[in-house]
Amino acid sequence: MNSLSSPIDTARAEAYEKYLVPHVFGPWAEYMVELAQPRLEDHALDLACGTGAATRLVARRTVRTVGVDVDPAMLAVAQRHSDPALSIQWRCSDAGRLDFADGTFDLCLCLQGLQHFAERERAVKEVHRVLKPRGRLVAAVWARIDQNPGLLAVLHALQSEDIDASAFQRPFALGDAAALEAVVRREEFSSIEVRLHERPARFASVEAFLLALSVGSVASREALQNVSQKRWSVFAEQISKELAPFTSAEGLVIPYRAQVAIAAA
Repeated sequence: MNSLSSPIDTARAEAYEKYLVPHVFGPWAEYMVELAQPRLEDHALDLACGTGAATRLVARRTVRTVGVDVDPAMLAVAQRHSDPALSIQWRCSDAGRLDFADGTFDLCLCLQGLQHFAERERAVKEVHRVLKPRGRLVAAVWARIDQNPGLLAVLHALQSEDIDASAFQRPFALGDAAALEAVVRREEFSSIEVRLHERPARFASVEAFLLALSVGSVASREALQNVSQKRWSVFAEQISKELAPFTSAEGLVIPYRAQVAIAAA
């Protein structure tokens, strides 16, 4: 396993692991790994692996797994939270310039990364290159924000405060099935299927949900830090009212919906 020895500020990556992985990205990783059905003999790649929620799960089911992310802080936290007994290699790399030979991998996962890549088509081209013939790509991106009611409520509150919400909306850039399929179809995959999938996210309260967004997610953190302390209670109250149908004595349970592409090279 590669070592990341240089000093890195991992505070934000640790916040992501602590506040968002247990509620959102961890459950989605479990679901997507089951969907991908990794085999023991697979050489697997987790592209845009973040703090390694999916990487660790895949590594328990395959003989060789590589986690790749452009952010060294994410990789440092991923390494810190991984069982040393797992066969994982961590690589810091841009998705559009993968340092692997042609036909290296049987499976590539890319969970909530593709929409953030500056060069999406190049990244998909690289994935196609490093996959073996009949290798599988399983990629998930958040569905449109109007299909994700928790995040839509936050967007409405930001707009009510006249706060620029463009950063907050970046994760939904490929939210239409056709948009995701178009990016993947640019390469010569033998088959592509795109479907809408849903998983619940559970938080103790609306306040816990907002805390997770404000400290754990880059896109939401940029927007929420612009809500003034004086206006925060009003802001939070508007979101609470909109999310009342998803709130009970047991807490807040909101659906997170994603478009999932499964393609064979």
